[in-house]
Amino acid sequence: MTIAATPRSPVVPTVVTSVIVAAMAGLTAYSVTALGYFDRAHPTALIICTVGLWLLFTLAMLSLRRMPIRPAIALVLIGSALIGGAALTGPPNTSTDSARYAWDGIVQNAGISPYRYVPVDDALGTLRPDWLFPAPLENADGTHRCLDPRADPTSSLPSGVPLCSALNRPKVPTIYPAAAEIFFAGVRFITGPAAEYWPLQLTGLVMSLAITAMLIVALRRRNLDPRLAALWGWSPIVATEAITNSHIDILGTLLVLVATLLVSRGLRFRGGIALGAAIAVKLIPVIAAPALLRRQPAKVIAASIVTFALLYIPYLLTTGIAVLG
Repeated sequence: MTIAATPRSPVVPTVVTSVIVAAMAGLTAYSVTALGYFDRAHPTALIICTVGLWLLFTLAMLSLRRMPIRPAIALVLIGSALIGGAALTGPPNTSTDSARYAWDGIVQNAGISPYRYVPVDDALGTLRPDWLFPAPLENADGTHRCLDPRADPTSSLPSGVPLCSALNRPKVPTIYPAAAEIFFAGVRFITGPAAEYWPLQLTGLVMSLAITAMLIVALRRRNLDPRLAALWGWSPIVATEAITNSHIDILGTLLVLVATLLVSRGLRFRGGIALGAAIAVKLIPVIAAPALLRRQPAKVIAASIVTFALLYIPYLLTTGIAVLG
């Protein structure tokens, strides 16, 4: 399977594709740094940038079809790094989920289960960094407002002290499964609580590049066109959601790909371990299970269930049934 035949002169399509990919990186950086956090009242600029990115992506994929395999592989990797690097030049712009990820990691590194308290509980007051809980400003009528567009007014429990919080649903316990929580704790263990959004964005970039590289290798081994890896590596939605907004789904995606490649090589028990870990990231990867159960499904099923259970044991011991969120 190939995208298209190699042209007689590869120079022109190589230059054209490179220019388009560079334009994608530039537009990605502009959308992150210049437009700020998404304003629902004025959505036009971000919508235009998003449409522009998808148009450039389409043109880049069409132009890539005309490139020889070897330079195309290099450009797929370089382009993935450029676009991904551009995506982490600014903080999240359409989601605050990574604020909760960071908070859960901070809480765990203080020796507290993330399932035990809601974020605004008074018991966690000393752990709150200013970038996640900026000080509120009081209005003339006694209400409070938050200057940070990512933060919303709330109050501490049970004291009722006014707060601003970048976490969505700060009065609700965390919903994230065990593998995700272990990942959050690991990232914050390395960076500490003061680092803002970039640690998770950087790990998102690393995982995204790893997926691109794994796809290239897997496609080549199966005599498929490795240029198809650009469908992932250059995708605007990968740059936005996996890197800029740092959604934990990227970890689940990486583990599902690992599980798929292992099972396809006959390593079903190891593949089941990776699948169980993926499901323990955000549950949704369970939809990949049917495709991995065609031969000797018992090994995959047993390994995934055991892995899922083992990842939860530390939290069950400290928090009990509250791990259900």
